[in-house]
Amino acid sequence: MQLGIGSQGFQGSWADLGFDDEKLDFALVGRIVACEWVRNNTEKWLKWLPVRCGPGTLSNLALTSCGDCPAGYFCPGYNSTSQGDVLCPVGHFCPTSSVEPQQCDRGRTSERGSTSEADCRCSASSVWISNRFQNTF
Repeated sequence: MQLGIGSQGFQGSWADLGFDDEKLDFALVGRIVACEWVRNNTEKWLKWLPVRCGPGTLSNLALTSCGDCPAGYFCPGYNSTSQGDVLCPVGHFCPTSSVEPQQCDRGRTSERGSTSEADCRCSASSVWISNRFQNTF
């Protein structure tokens, strides 16, 4: 039997390679062929891996490309998908491409999913006294 291993090929028998167990031989040849294919076809198989998106970005549902994290969400990165990773919490705002939520100024609050500092408003428990906010309770 002739073996076609490697780009040069190998002419000979299993015994010439030092193998006695034919099942082991087939497994070894399968691994050799698979490794050789992986080494020679990197541009093909890299496309099969899901994209890893960095902080402030998220992948599309097919995991093939990254885009900006939408306003109202924050995306800490890596494997964030669809509508962002986390909805912006109360008392914070999250503009486009947020890695973490931005806290509203002291004495101000916002609703979940707020997108800009303009969404922060005076909280019901705060009043403006002498050029600063103070809690009323």
